[in-house]
Amino acid sequence: MRRRSRNKQAAGVVVAGLALLGCAKTDSAQGGSAVPTPAADAALRVPLAGSLPAHPLSVALASGSWAIVPMGNLQQADNTFWQLFASPAPGSPWSLVTPQGVADNGGLAIAAGQTEAVVGFDGSQDLGFSPLASTVNEGKSWSPAVLPRTLTPVPDALAAESGGHVLALLGKAGSTIFSSENGGTSSRYWGSSLQVASASRQTCHVIALTAIAYGAGALPVAGAECEASANVGVYQRYLDSWQAIGGPVPATALAITGSKAGSATEVVRVWASGTTMMGLAAAVSSGGTSCLFGFRRTADGTWTTSPVFAMQASQHLVATGYGPDGSVFLLISNGRSLIAEVLSATTGSWSRLAPPPAGTETLVLAAGGPTEAFVVDKARLTIDALSAGGSWVQRQVVHVPIQLGSSS
Repeated sequence: MRRRSRNKQAAGVVVAGLALLGCAKTDSAQGGSAVPTPAADAALRVPLAGSLPAHPLSVALASGSWAIVPMGNLQQADNTFWQLFASPAPGSPWSLVTPQGVADNGGLAIAAGQTEAVVGFDGSQDLGFSPLASTVNEGKSWSPAVLPRTLTPVPDALAAESGGHVLALLGKAGSTIFSSENGGTSSRYWGSSLQVASASRQTCHVIALTAIAYGAGALPVAGAECEASANVGVYQRYLDSWQAIGGPVPATALAITGSKAGSATEVVRVWASGTTMMGLAAAVSSGGTSCLFGFRRTADGTWTTSPVFAMQASQHLVATGYGPDGSVFLLISNGRSLIAEVLSATTGSWSRLAPPPAGTETLVLAAGGPTEAFVVDKARLTIDALSAGGSWVQRQVVHVPIQLGSSS
């Protein structure tokens, strides 16, 4: 979010977003595509729970982490309260830093820049707008603001850049793309979602915008869901137009999901490290078969993808996130137990961690510190660390003041 002055209101960027669709079966409550397709109907909701470094992918500044965790009665939307936790350095205790005074049943989104972080509240119940809050002291205090419409319910609905620059994906239908700049004192018109869609008509029929980021030179980058596509929908704003910069979907992914005519692709997460763009994408077939893979695009336009991780029909995503070195994790449930897969930024391959404790809602990958599991039991949060021997060891318990029934 943008702050209008160092101590006052923050303002946001508005990307009046297209409807959200994820990579497996969605709920009607999460909204649908403006252009329903068989592949889109089979898409699965991407969870909001996750984590990220306090200062994403900057070696000099990546000193801490953030985690977004649902707590309360997770079987009831009105009694699910999303919480934000911060840790200033790897291995240090976690603190509850959720901004106060705003209903958080709809979910949270967070973006971290070099000097500040911005958190947005997704719409819940009859809320027709999204409150924002920014911090320059790792959540010890917050400056409030508001977006005129609700955030799109995707993990990367916000992006922050040094100097108070912010991007946001808003709404289930709309077309206007703006950003606020210079501490919130001005805004810039970035175009429309139709312009994004027209940037690659030959390679991607854009169904929805699903992620936003700042790329090299602080230029906006958008991720999209594409119908019947053999290319990943990644776009960057250059001068007065959007250009497609996404490369091909791995052949293995197309083999798993079937021909491109019957499948959809979606950018699940996207972020930048210097001049390199990275992210997590999914492919899903009309029958619901899905798989995920990492992608990377360097400054010279070289496009590479990771090995594909195939999801089973009985599995669903619980959380996604990334670490300060660019690694990515998937937390997956098969209905009986949890699976944790990590895509290494160094080797480019997937590896499986020891099964996380029952009740784990997200993980944290920290360079220089242990991998941690956030285990939820209503208002009690237990944080376990993965030992060198491969077992989970309790290191902290946080009791969160949650009033069940207060949102009814």
